[in-house]
Amino acid sequence: MIPITADYFDAAPVPDGVLVRMAANVEDTLAHQITGLIGFLQAPAVTRAQARLHRRVFPDAYRSRAAARDFRGRHAADLHDTAAAERVLARCRERSPFVLDRSELQDWLSTVGLLRLLDEPRRGGRRSVSGAWYGHIQDSLVLAADPGLATGWDRL
Repeated sequence: MIPITADYFDAAPVPDGVLVRMAANVEDTLAHQITGLIGFLQAPAVTRAQARLHRRVFPDAYRSRAAARDFRGRHAADLHDTAAAERVLARCRERSPFVLDRSELQDWLSTVGLLRLLDEPRRGGRRSVSGAWYGHIQDSLVLAADPGLATGWDRL
């Protein structure tokens, strides 16, 4: 028997989008993490540690350093745009349940994806509990948006 826990995040398909339910403590924790993400995106990379983290979250788009630098220069505003994260943060503060439409779903997937990148351990490191939660949130949202992706599990 699986024990019941106060920590949960659920996503289910509904006719007009994806229904999201999560525990208040998950909402609060997610809101805190997103606030940190927004700060990261808005802050310039000044220290060596911040520069490394920026390179991990925003890896080179081209093998050529000059082309990669040029790409970053052209797309810096888009790469550091906080609008999606701010919309997700506002939803977390509304308290669930709520329904995400397609554009909101994209905001959630990209925001949680960035959180996962920030949380990824260095090479050879162990995956964190928060990293596992981000994966669970992304998987739940994707499967609720397209339940057909879950077919074939019985053959594994």
